[in-house]
Amino acid sequence: MAKPPVDNSRRRFMKGAVAAGGAATFVAGYSDPLAKMAKGITGSAGEKPRDRIHGNSLAPEYRVNLDTGELTLNPDQRTAFTICYGCTTQCGVRVRVDKKSDKVLRVSGNPYHPLSADDHLPMRTPVAEALRHVSAYGGQGQVNRSTACARGNAMMSQLDSPFRVSHCLKRVGERGGREWQKISFEQLIEEICEGGDLFGEGHVDGLRAIHDHDTLIDPDNPEYGPKANQLMVMEATDYGRSDLLKRFTMNAFATRNYGHHGSYCGLSFRMGSGAVMNDLGNNAHVKPDIQNARFIMYIGTAPSQAGNPFKRQGRLIAKARAEGTLEYVVVDPALNASTSHAADHNRWVPIRPGTDSAFAMAIIQWLLDNEGYAAEFLALPGKAAADAAGEATHSNATHLVIDTESHPRRGHFLRASDLGLAETDSDADAPMVVANGELVHSEEVMAAELFVERNVTLADGTTVQVKSSMTLLREAAHEHELATYAEHCGIPESTIIELASRYASHGRRAVVNC
Repeated sequence: MAKPPVDNSRRRFMKGAVAAGGAATFVAGYSDPLAKMAKGITGSAGEKPRDRIHGNSLAPEYRVNLDTGELTLNPDQRTAFTICYGCTTQCGVRVRVDKKSDKVLRVSGNPYHPLSADDHLPMRTPVAEALRHVSAYGGQGQVNRSTACARGNAMMSQLDSPFRVSHCLKRVGERGGREWQKISFEQLIEEICEGGDLFGEGHVDGLRAIHDHDTLIDPDNPEYGPKANQLMVMEATDYGRSDLLKRFTMNAFATRNYGHHGSYCGLSFRMGSGAVMNDLGNNAHVKPDIQNARFIMYIGTAPSQAGNPFKRQGRLIAKARAEGTLEYVVVDPALNASTSHAADHNRWVPIRPGTDSAFAMAIIQWLLDNEGYAAEFLALPGKAAADAAGEATHSNATHLVIDTESHPRRGHFLRASDLGLAETDSDADAPMVVANGELVHSEEVMAAELFVERNVTLADGTTVQVKSSMTLLREAAHEHELATYAEHCGIPESTIIELASRYASHGRRAVVNC
């Protein structure tokens, strides 16, 4: 059957119409950038720049004679050494301020601060010497630059941001409706203190009504405390006012509900770190020893992007990566700037969101099955043993746990008081362990058995089953097969085995950060 003749004129017309339409759409969508491009051909956005080489860049804050080291300050600017509040790290920064307008011109690194320079300067160093230190004089600035991160530089825009809250605001409309109205400071204080039908949703008690330390919130639940505990004060981070807020909240008003930044950001991590460092009062923020570690597994976090101090971690890990002393893996759903094919000794392992626990249990299972753990350290049952071994701390791996389901203390450590050997909660009421087959006090032996499962008769005559913490961990890790964990978290089983093997091969120079 013969093909019908092709109407080339119509086809050319359609092609032309599509091309013209596409060009029109492009011009309409990019009219503003195109106008700026055309305007910028003759100079800086159509205007002659101040300098033919440096354009409209800022005038230097000072100059250093590279031959003599003589320092000449810019008379139109002043320099302030201060702290950045762009995040909770609080790095030291150097701020340049225009004397005439009193505006911040630039944020740079503070050479005195340990988080802003590899080898920070002693505080007794004269400012003139510090400024020479970060200049090209003698090559110092290239060897040990003091820097500010992108977030630190962005802080200067917050000073004049049109979105900065500069008035007292009150919600109007429904919750989540994002409708607000400006109110006076006097109205704010009155409504907070006196309460009322503040939002058209019914009466709300003010501070005066709940400033009651005698009446319980709920008599059936006395642990809630008095009505004063109905006040909750929260802050984002310490901007220099935390002590004042704490004094008002806990001392003056006497509510226990004070929420600090650490209450909802990394609390579990900090509590774990505090337990390891025996400092639950301060909950020290423990980080990997990047300079001495040889393998780090970052799970759900990323060096220099998450987990402060960002900048300090970034500098250390970049140096270790460049020198080839460190290999690290980032296990995270998102590919972040911490891993790059442009550099060696790092790797990204994608994981399904919310499945970190499955990945961790898979790693633990392999390590337990292949003895990829520090057995000698884990066998230290108490402080006395740790001190004798020259260790900073010890673990509870050997401590016995009551595991009889019907017993009221199931899940608690078997302590000396359970056996009638000490008063409850006394200094002598330490966990019990097994050493050389015998049930002993954890502070009386230098090493204990890691894997224990046996029956023990308590002081009241009842018999309970006890297991060591290490045994319970092994049981939990083997609740599922390795293949099941792998399927759940979306990481191939072979990759999990490879990572666990790499981790074990570096011994105690391997670190997990999550």
